[in-house]
Amino acid sequence: MVASPARSKSLSTPERRMPMSARTSAAVTESARRDQPDAAALVAAADDARPILLRGGAVVTLDPAVGELPTGDVLVRGNRIEAVAPEIPTPPDALVVDTTGQIVLPGLVDMHRHTWETVLRGVGGDWSLLDYFNQAVGLFGQHFRPEDVYAANFLAATESLDAGITGLSDWADASFTPDHAEAAAQALEDSGIRARFLYSNVYGPAQSWATTTHVEKMWARLGDPDGRVSMGLGIDSTRDPAFPEQAAWHFAREHGIPVTTHGGLFGWDNQHWIRKLADHNLLWPGTSYIHMVAVPDEFFGLVADSGGNIIMNSLSNMNSGQGYPTLDPVRSHGISISMGTDVDVRYRLDMFELMRITLAANSAYDHQRAHRAGHLQPYNVLRHSDVLGYATAGAARALGMSDRIGSLTAGKRADISTVRIDDRALSPRFNAAAHLVFQGTRHDVDTVLVDGRTVKYRGSPSDRRLERAVALAAESREYLISKIGEQAIRNSINEPFAPEGEPVQF
Repeated sequence: MVASPARSKSLSTPERRMPMSARTSAAVTESARRDQPDAAALVAAADDARPILLRGGAVVTLDPAVGELPTGDVLVRGNRIEAVAPEIPTPPDALVVDTTGQIVLPGLVDMHRHTWETVLRGVGGDWSLLDYFNQAVGLFGQHFRPEDVYAANFLAATESLDAGITGLSDWADASFTPDHAEAAAQALEDSGIRARFLYSNVYGPAQSWATTTHVEKMWARLGDPDGRVSMGLGIDSTRDPAFPEQAAWHFAREHGIPVTTHGGLFGWDNQHWIRKLADHNLLWPGTSYIHMVAVPDEFFGLVADSGGNIIMNSLSNMNSGQGYPTLDPVRSHGISISMGTDVDVRYRLDMFELMRITLAANSAYDHQRAHRAGHLQPYNVLRHSDVLGYATAGAARALGMSDRIGSLTAGKRADISTVRIDDRALSPRFNAAAHLVFQGTRHDVDTVLVDGRTVKYRGSPSDRRLERAVALAAESREYLISKIGEQAIRNSINEPFAPEGEPVQF
C-alpha cells in the first residue's frame, strides 16, 4: 500500500517557530521580503551552483523520516536538495527566498495526459467516451501537423509548471509520423518540465510503429532514466485474438523500454487484456496500468504480483462510463498508486482538484455501500495524506524515480513547489498537508523549481515560455478551425455521436 506521509505533530503556524533568532520579528520579516532575489538571479543559480535557501515556510516533505515541519527551510544547490531542517544556517552567497506564509512541497506529477489535445481544450465538455473517439480522434486528430503537436505539448507543459506540476507523463498517441513524435518530445524538452514521453499512435496498432528504427533512435536519445525528459512506450490492445501487438511488448523488453498501457480499455477488452498479458508472460515490474476500473478482481492480484503500478483517473472515469474509480481493490492488494488528469478536450486539468475529486469519489462509494447495508460509515477510509502521496511519491515510484523525486529529501532532485496560504480565503490553517489538499488551488502556486531551476517565482513564470506557448496554441487553433470547419466543430460539441436512449454494445 502507498505509504502516507508522516502526520504533523504540531498545529503551529509559520509565525510561531520557537525558539528563534531575531529573524522572526516583523521588521526582519518585512526586510527579508524587500530584499528578495529577482527571478533572473534564481534562474542563473541552477547553472552557477549557487545555493538557494527556501526559508520559513511550512514544509510538507513526503519523507516519512522527516514528516511535516510546521516551519522549516529547504536548501537547494545545483539540481539537488542539499538539506531540509527546521532551521538551516545561511550558506555564503546563498539566495534566500522568504517562504513565510507558504507551504513548501515536492512538485506534483500528472501521470496520464494526452497532451497533444491541449489545443482543443474544452471542445468536448459534454462528450461521452464514444463522442471522444468519434470527434477528437476521428475528426480532429487527422488534421494535426507536427507543429500543432508541438504547440499543444508546449502549452500543456508550461501551464503545468505554472500550476505546481513539475512532472508530466505524456501519452503521446499523436506520434503519427516520426516528425510528430519528435515535435512532441522537443516541446517537453523546451518547456523545462520533467517528463516521460510515451511514444504511441492512436491510428496504428502497436506492432506497426513500436518496433521501428525511429523508436530505437529516440530511445537512444531519451533512454537515460536520469534525464529530465525520458521515454517509454504506450502500448494498448488491438483486440485481435492473434495478439499481434505482443511484438511491441517483446521489443520493449528487449530494449529495456518502460511500458504504460490502458489496463481498462473503455469496455472493449476490460475482461481479457490483463489476463492475455499474463498468459504471455508480459506482466513485469514497473509497468503502469491506466483506467483499472470495471475489471475482474483477479486482475489486481496479477498486477500486484508482477510489481506493476496503477494510474487512477477519477474525473475522466466517472464522466466516461469506464467504471467507478474506487481505490478499494487497488489498496487492498498493496499496489502503488499515482494519478492522471487525462484529456484537456473535456476537463480542466488541475492536480489540486483531482486530489479532492479522488477523495470525494472514494468516500461517496464507501458511504453509499454503507447506506445500502443499512448503516452509516463512521469514518472516511481514504485520507488527504494518501492522495497527496499518490500525486508525488506514488508518481515517483511509477516512473522508477523514487531515488530522485517524490519527496523533499536531501540528495534528491530539486523538484519543488510552494503554495501561498496567507490569502484571506486560505487562512487560517492547522495542518499544512490537509490544507493543501482541501483548500489549495493552482492559482495559489507561488514558486516552482524543476531540477533546481526556477521556472516560476512570486506567482509569475520566470521567463516568457508560457506567453509563447499561448501564442503558438492560438495559431494552431486557427489552423485547425480552417481545416475542420467552424460548423463541423459546433456540430461535434452539440450533437452526440450515439443518440440518447440507444445503448452501445461492446
